[in-house]
Amino acid sequence: MRMSRRELIFGIPLLLCALGAGFQWGMTRWEAQRFPAPGRMVDIGGRRLHLLCAGAGAPTVILEPSGLGSVLQYAAVQSALAKDQRVCAYDRAGQGWSDPSPDPADALHLSADLAALLSRSGAPAPYLLVASSAGGITVDMYARQHLDQVAGLVFLDALTGEVAHSLPGIDRVTAAACRARTASWFGLPRLLDPLGLRDLPPGERARAIAMTYRTSTLQTACSIMKSIEDSYWQIAKTQPFPQPLPLVVLTHDDPAGIVPGLDDGKELAEFEMFWQMLQQGVAHQKGYGEYRRVHSRHLIATENPDAVIEVVRRLSRIYRAAGSA
Repeated sequence: MRMSRRELIFGIPLLLCALGAGFQWGMTRWEAQRFPAPGRMVDIGGRRLHLLCAGAGAPTVILEPSGLGSVLQYAAVQSALAKDQRVCAYDRAGQGWSDPSPDPADALHLSADLAALLSRSGAPAPYLLVASSAGGITVDMYARQHLDQVAGLVFLDALTGEVAHSLPGIDRVTAAACRARTASWFGLPRLLDPLGLRDLPPGERARAIAMTYRTSTLQTACSIMKSIEDSYWQIAKTQPFPQPLPLVVLTHDDPAGIVPGLDDGKELAEFEMFWQMLQQGVAHQKGYGEYRRVHSRHLIATENPDAVIEVVRRLSRIYRAAGSA
């Protein structure tokens, strides 16, 4: 029986969507078996978060991933720092190997997850918190809520509440994140590879694709960006950092790829000007912070791990010296 033209018009897209959805589901299940969690799964109350720790010694370094990141992005940083102190990287809910959350990914919920993880895992305070990109939302809130547990902060091209609220073009980032989430239902990011993950070395490529292009990862990234305004007000209502708290802001010197769709012309230059101004504001909001541009694009922990290692070691020495004084 021949199909009518109308049936073809509607039937072929539906078939392609079904095939794409089946492909995404099958790949996600296969990858879960192929790439087991390198750390341990910590129950935080009906959900589990993935935590990877190494080393011993204070202060404990907590590595907060970027918006699409996982513990993998801190591999070089963690390996080096673990020679001298305790270093823990984790995956936020729905990303990496962690279970998804039914709650919005706003500052309050993200901070509560981190607090529950640190408490239930037994990771010893005080904490030196390192945050990359959108991970700054979590750390900005957590540090304000738990000042007595924080030895210092390192922001790596991070979105704090104020930066996210003030940054022009944030709506474009939100729209891109949520489009990617929708496209992932049909396996399109895996097929199109918009982040160029197939260019990674063979040993990293497959696992990076698995962690980044699964639907739960992109759903969480979309939720973080959609919750930016709520996160800003939640953070604004919380106590500010005290003046003595050590804080270092590292930011990129190459803005390529920081915002999807921005070319290297005037629009990108204007965005970069605002970005650097806001990053300086984070460092100098109380007159105690350090701001430094380093040779890197947006994901500094991956592109220039040595810069991150140097800063964390320096702040750790300051903490130890103060404790022995």
